[in-house]
Amino acid sequence: MGIDFGTTRTVVAWVEGGNYPLVTFEAEWGDGQEWYPSLIAGKGSKRVFGWEAWSKQSEEGRQISFDPIFPKDTLLPTKGEPPLLQSRRYHPVHNIGHFRYLECSHLNEQGQPTGDLTTWDEIRFPFDPDLTRDNGWEKVSIQRFEPSMHLEAEEIYTCDSQGIVKVTLINHSNGFQKSYQLRHGA
Repeated sequence: MGIDFGTTRTVVAWVEGGNYPLVTFEAEWGDGQEWYPSLIAGKGSKRVFGWEAWSKQSEEGRQISFDPIFPKDTLLPTKGEPPLLQSRRYHPVHNIGHFRYLECSHLNEQGQPTGDLTTWDEIRFPFDPDLTRDNGWEKVSIQRFEPSMHLEAEEIYTCDSQGIVKVTLINHSNGFQKSYQLRHGA
C-alpha cells in the first residue's frame, strides 16, 4: 500500500497483481472519490477535517464566507474588565487577505447573515512574505496559491466595554503585522 499525503488531497494505492489501483473514499454526499481532502478548517474554537473542511472553503476562496467573531448574545465586559478576546491561526491560500466586516441581526440555517446588515470595515492584508517589503502591496491583485505549512497567519480580535472592536493581523512567516480599529460604515 502507498499513501501520498498531498497539500490538499491524500491518495492511497494498493498492489494487486502488479497493478496499483487507487482506494476509493466515500464522500459526505455518498459518491466515491479517489482522494481524500488533507484539510483542516476552523471556526472559532471548532475544528473540522476532511470532507467537512473541504465544504467550508466557499468555492475554494472564490465565494465570500461569513465567520462570526463575537456571537450575537455575547455580553460586553464591564468598565475595568479586560476586553473580550478571540484569535484564529491558519495557513492562508491567497497572497492577500481581503477582510470585510459587518454586523447582522440574524444568521440563516447556513450560517450566512440575514436581516438588518450594517457594514463596518474592509481591510486588505499581505500573506505573501515578499509583498510586505514593497509599499505597493495594497494595489496587488489577489491570487490563490497552494497553502504552505511555512505560511501562518493570525487574526487577534478584542472588544472593549464600549463595544470598540480592534483587530491585529499577523503574518508569522515574516513577522509583519498591522492593527486596525474597526468602524461602522468605514
